[in-house]
Amino acid sequence: MAAPVAAQDQIAGNPPIIAAAAAPGGEEVTSVAAQDLVGREVHNLDDQIIGEVEGVKVDEKGNVQMVVVGVGGFLGGGERHVAIDWSGIVVSSDGRRLGVNATKKQLQDLPPYIYAEPSHRGTVFGMTTGE
Repeated sequence: MAAPVAAQDQIAGNPPIIAAAAAPGGEEVTSVAAQDLVGREVHNLDDQIIGEVEGVKVDEKGNVQMVVVGVGGFLGGGERHVAIDWSGIVVSSDGRRLGVNATKKQLQDLPPYIYAEPSHRGTVFGMTTGE
């Protein structure tokens, strides 16, 4: 099993990156409100749900840097969090669907993300939180 990734490792610019893929039948979206990402399902290229956005890290300008995705859980148990660089996320043309070029297994194999502040789970964080 991979070692946990500490929050400060994420801030240092070393989040796990999964290469972005072209959105199936969609056009590129120019912007999505960060707060609207929390709770969104993340799909793979086969349109299977492989996780849910649990947190969004933004920079000082409010630009999304990464999303924290909950994967591997069943009925609330066994879920773990992984960080995906924003460049690895594909957003549908209407801004409602998030995709990633990875399988659920590939996400589960990433190092776990550990929130520096547990209160950041389920939120947009990073601008003024010191994280």
